Amino acid sequence: MNLKFQVFLALLLAFPAMVVSADVIRLAPGHPDEYIVRKGDTLWDISGRFLEKPWRWPEVWNINPQIENPHLIFPGDTVRLVYDEDGAPRLELERGGAGAGEVAATPRGSPADRDVKLSPRIRISSNAGAIETLPLKVLRPFLKELLIVEKDEMESWPYVVAMGERGERRLGIESDKVYLRGDVPEGQRRFVVYRESHEIRHAPARKGEQGEVLGYRADLVGTLEILKRGDPTVAVIIHSTREMQLGDRLRVTGYGYSEGEQLMGFVPHAPERDIDGYIVDVVGGVRNIGQFHVVVLDVGREAGVDPGSVVSIYQAFGGQVNDPIEAERKAEERRKQPLYFEGEENSPATNLVSQVANDARRLKQRFDDTRLGRFLEAGVPPRVEVQLPSGYIGKAMVFRSYPNLSYALIVEMDYPPVLYDKVGNPR
Repeated sequence: MNLKFQVFLALLLAFPAMVVSADVIRLAPGHPDEYIVRKGDTLWDISGRFLEKPWRWPEVWNINPQIENPHLIFPGDTVRLVYDEDGAPRLELERGGAGAGEVAATPRGSPADRDVKLSPRIRISSNAGAIETLPLKVLRPFLKELLIVEKDEMESWPYVVAMGERGERRLGIESDKVYLRGDVPEGQRRFVVYRESHEIRHAPARKGEQGEVLGYRADLVGTLEILKRGDPTVAVIIHSTREMQLGDRLRVTGYGYSEGEQLMGFVPHAPERDIDGYIVDVVGGVRNIGQFHVVVLDVGREAGVDPGSVVSIYQAFGGQVNDPIEAERKAEERRKQPLYFEGEENSPATNLVSQVANDARRLKQRFDDTRLGRFLEAGVPPRVEVQLPSGYIGKAMVFRSYPNLSYALIVEMDYPPVLYDKVGNPR
């Protein structure tokens, strides 16, 4: 058997082992063997205590058939690290006892226990008090404010036509009367009002270009309560986040996401498919994106991204630095290269102009070599820009998704992201 075939056979036999080792769940350094959940914890925090990659939580979560909804975790519960027969880590949940929304096991001595022996069982009848996947206190202001609509989608919504008792106001605040035109749905008294804000575009392919429009961001203006339906419908402003304006639109498709459903109804996980996207908008108009800031990604449900999807963020373009050595070399080449001017070849006029220009440049070079010249030149050093490669920045978790766009929260950050930084599958 020749050497090449032996090497090939060894690699072939080792390949499955390499694949397995690359997919091993790694525990976080200093991980606990068990953790008692506290009020204020989030699922992301707890995942990070046990796992090096918190989004792989679903892969190690050991479903307990005795608990009706084991995905819900409550303060006082114990999350315990165990290992299966193959030595792979698993996380198990032990309820901390009956509490709000829980029904405890039937105690011994009860009539039910005398008739039939029951196994201990805990049933969760409500998700009230369960820990959140992401910090609700951070996201609460955004849950109703964030809305993306398609082109002309808001055109069919009822709109504000006048404000004030006699329609004399052009801006409205809390307690002001509002008049609406359009089809206001029956059976609901309170509605939220939005104002179309700006386009959200795909990341441009080249600097100076504009990407295609993916949707339109709408900003929450306030909440109205209907007083009398008709044409116009009369309402009153009961809450406002900004002054209401003529033309603002009444959302007729409901309030949007429930806080509990949105923040406790999913667990962190990798996207279903490989994704290639960008940060295309930043909520709040901030220039410097930080941890717990909300961003818009140009990937959504059609790309396999849904609430709970974790993405890694990478610099789309690394930083730029000056290479002073190369800059000085190029500057020296330019100084030595003689000047020539366009004109009739070897004509007296062209030769005279070139000679005068080169004489003048030689005089300048002599001056530059003097102490005064070096001092003056130091203020404007030559530059050669070098583009550094892109690198890993941090992670974000999606909490609301649309067909081609998603809202995500920055959950980890090594370096501040910026608009048009790339996002991909978590590493």
